[in-house]
Amino acid sequence: MPMPMPHKDEDHDGFMERCHSEMSKEMPEQGQRNAVCQKQWEENHAEARAAMPMPMPDEEHGDYMKRCMADHAEGECEKKWQHKALNVGRLREAFAARNQGLPKSEAIPLPEGLHLYPNVLQAVYGQPWAILPSMYATICSLVAFRASGGRLTAEEIKERIGASRVRAGAARSGSIAVLPLYGVLAQHMDMMTAMSGGTSTDRAGAAIQGALNDPSISAIVLDIDSPGGSVYGVQEMHDLIMGGRGRKPIVAVANSMAASAAYWIASAADEIVVTPGGEVGSIGVVAAHEDVSKLEEAMGIKHTLVSHGDNKVLGNSFEALSDMARGELQKRVTQYGHMFEAAVAKGRGVSAGHVRSEFGQGLMFGADEAVKRGLADTVGTLQSTIERLAGVKSQGGARADSSMAEIEALQFRPRSLRIKA
Repeated sequence: MPMPMPHKDEDHDGFMERCHSEMSKEMPEQGQRNAVCQKQWEENHAEARAAMPMPMPDEEHGDYMKRCMADHAEGECEKKWQHKALNVGRLREAFAARNQGLPKSEAIPLPEGLHLYPNVLQAVYGQPWAILPSMYATICSLVAFRASGGRLTAEEIKERIGASRVRAGAARSGSIAVLPLYGVLAQHMDMMTAMSGGTSTDRAGAAIQGALNDPSISAIVLDIDSPGGSVYGVQEMHDLIMGGRGRKPIVAVANSMAASAAYWIASAADEIVVTPGGEVGSIGVVAAHEDVSKLEEAMGIKHTLVSHGDNKVLGNSFEALSDMARGELQKRVTQYGHMFEAAVAKGRGVSAGHVRSEFGQGLMFGADEAVKRGLADTVGTLQSTIERLAGVKSQGGARADSSMAEIEALQFRPRSLRIKA
């Protein structure tokens, strides 16, 4: 197979993505493929030949210096290499801290060859997340790797985030609408969709609204397999589902995970079902601040921010987090945390204090424990839930003439019965 060549108007990222895709079958090892594609770019693109080459993943210092010094001064090449070394070292320390105390099976591996780009990481660090902490660390790892110019195939991304399911659109089973909520949740999803196969809450909300308005739909099932995601857009989706109660049954199925923001959404449904091997919970919010001041000092770089407004640059990444900035960040996290708890309390028919005392404050629960604590209503499968709503016998019997009695019982189940004495 001929090697891919850069097109005349193709930029580096576009070429690398195309090259990785075209060479994936012939050269399955990602590191080797990255090196070959990078070499093709540098040798065949005039703009690339004039630019300072980046150290490639797993490239030794001597090999990089030889390659770089073909077109650039030794001092410039050494500075670029040291830039990489500082960034990788710093990321190793950060991920070692994140993994401290975790079992080896849950530790998040640091990809090789990372270079830190704070402006890209800020897109992750600059907002509160309602997500499993381990997935949050994985997202940071993937974003950093992408920012460094690294490329992963769809299969490699799925392996890193543990995404075993293929994204699917809304489906129907008779008159039952089945709407998937898979992967990392975000409001608009531009970047995270490409990286994780996640779900846009905006799009999912529109699908729910469409199903509510469709007279041919008798019930809605939310097929959920998600670790959570950004807090943005989640409360709006919760309110939409709560507003749909009484119009037609809405059942959330944790198939097999409804964590954090995903559980926030699920709690608005008339009923929550957990698969026998499933989990729900992780009620809490997390945010992080990235301080790159020491790294910039070591690199001989200093950013000076000019602003209007006393607090405009509070909590920026170019200085250590001040007590005031930490306090403000904590206020935002607490605000969303209280919003999360209040939403769950409303959806489950309990008090916010009950949510804090009984729902784990960040813990995940298996199916039986979740039902016992009131986070879920019953243990079952997606298929059995669809059959029940459609009035089909579990042994494959014929569709019942009418399932309205069961539907009405589901719609108007009193939530107050969940409050424990």
